Amino acid sequence: MWILEAVLLKGCFYFFSLGGGNTAPPFLELLCYTGYKFVGLSLIVLSQLLFGTVASYIVLFVTGGFFCLFFFQTVRVHCQNGNTLAEHIREVSMNRKTLTLICSIGQLLTMWFLSIN
Repeated sequence: MWILEAVLLKGCFYFFSLGGGNTAPPFLELLCYTGYKFVGLSLIVLSQLLFGTVASYIVLFVTGGFFCLFFFQTVRVHCQNGNTLAEHIREVSMNRKTLTLICSIGQLLTMWFLSIN
């Protein structure tokens, strides 16, 4: 599932021209970015074992929220193209921001899916 997720993200970068060609992150870099979710998943499993289901959902939303923010900020850096006005308009377009946000929220959903019993 981890590799499939990285392939899907790489496909989003490629087909929607999110990274502008040259600035799109390589596949192994995306694989590393998505791999950071396993730190949060370890905390979720530990809280499930020690404190129960409610605590694990609290830890899921806290660590998942921080991971979504990290992933959004990291992917946003790769979406920046240049300094011209046309490139700035493309950078702040709703489609690009929306897709970046959807990819970030998808990380939280993936963490939830991987943490269910």
